[in-house]
Amino acid sequence: MASPSFAIVHEYPVPNGPPVIHIDGYRLSEKRREWLEIGIPELLAGPGVKLIEWPKREFEEFEDGHVEITIRVRDDDAREINMEAL
Repeated sequence: MASPSFAIVHEYPVPNGPPVIHIDGYRLSEKRREWLEIGIPELLAGPGVKLIEWPKREFEEFEDGHVEITIRVRDDDAREINMEAL
C-alpha cells in the first residue's frame, strides 16, 4: 500500500462500502486553481469518508459541515483528542 505522504490524495477502498479518502492539505498550495485541477470539490462531494490532514480554511467552501479532530501531545506524552462538529 502506498504511503499517503507521497500523494496529495489517496483512496483506500472499503469492501462493500464507500472509500476512505485521505487528502494531504498541508501539501496543497493556497491556489484555488490547483484544488480545482486535482478535483477537490468533486472528491468532497462524492461518497466516502474524507480525512483531511492539516486542512486549510478554504476547504469549508466545498462542504456542508465537518468534524474537526485535534490531537495534542500533553507534557506526560499522553494524547489528548478533541472532536468538534462544525
